[in-house]
Amino acid sequence: MSGVMVALVPQDPETDPERVRRDQSDMDGSFAFRGVLPGSYTLIAIEDAWDFPWMQPGSLERYAQHGQNVTIGELMNGAVQLPDPVEVQPR
Repeated sequence: MSGVMVALVPQDPETDPERVRRDQSDMDGSFAFRGVLPGSYTLIAIEDAWDFPWMQPGSLERYAQHGQNVTIGELMNGAVQLPDPVEVQPR
């Protein structure tokens, strides 16, 4: 789905806000994150979310419950193929 806000959220986004990465999905549903540090994340997709209060405490919890867990390793570089599509959630 194109035009969806996709975010890579660390385990504790309130204490690690600099690790949150966001992008808008392209026409083919693809997206890209740059400068991702190794660690455990949850991948979420939210409709109409560019003005979403990303850093407000507790704002991501309900979306993370339906996200996809992703682990980024030390030597990972380039494209990563997800095993399942990410569920797009309404705002």
